[in-house]
Amino acid sequence: FRQDGCPNAEGICPDSNITYFLYTRETQNSPHQLDPLNLDTIKKANFIKGVPLKVIIHGYTGNKDYSPNMELRPAYFKHGEYNIVTVDWSPLAKEPCYWEAAHNVDAVAHCAAELLDLVYQTRSEVSINNTHIVGFSLGAHTAATLAANLKSGKVPRLTGLDPALPLFDDWTNSVASLIDPGDAMFVDVYHSNMGHKGKKAAGGVIDVYLNNGANQPGCNCS
Repeated sequence: FRQDGCPNAEGICPDSNITYFLYTRETQNSPHQLDPLNLDTIKKANFIKGVPLKVIIHGYTGNKDYSPNMELRPAYFKHGEYNIVTVDWSPLAKEPCYWEAAHNVDAVAHCAAELLDLVYQTRSEVSINNTHIVGFSLGAHTAATLAANLKSGKVPRLTGLDPALPLFDDWTNSVASLIDPGDAMFVDVYHSNMGHKGKKAAGGVIDVYLNNGANQPGCNCS
């Protein structure tokens, strides 16, 4: 369970272990950091008026340039203009610290919610009504908790990609953060690794089980 040297979030926001980066099509290779301690970084950020806001949250062992960020950002920009905010909580999600990472989910989500509320308050051209939050693995539960704790209102869409199973099942769950149909106006969840690392239980308005949700063709477990 607990590992020496594994970080525990203090539950105080802002947290220096959680960073936020804004990407647009023009700045996708040089993102702008949003610092909740420096309001000018939000006031002067290059948000594009009137385009959707995507918020992407990685999972265990991830970072801002790890899955699903490195797949989703280029795919979005290929098809249109977006403001994309990536939440990087890699210092709190490092290997081999899964137990601690799972218990850091709530703290990360609350800090990210504070940052988004600050963006909505500071930048009138960025609307919660045009926001879609996407989370992978532990990030799916983080995304759900973030969405549920926004003071600005309810986001239109929340997407969970392979919500993590360990410590989030019905028997050993010691963390309250579970993706739920009520976390957003529409919640869609995609399962491709259930039963080992990913949850089998439904968590959305719609749950999609790719190839029955388990082993995927062409993917080998190691």
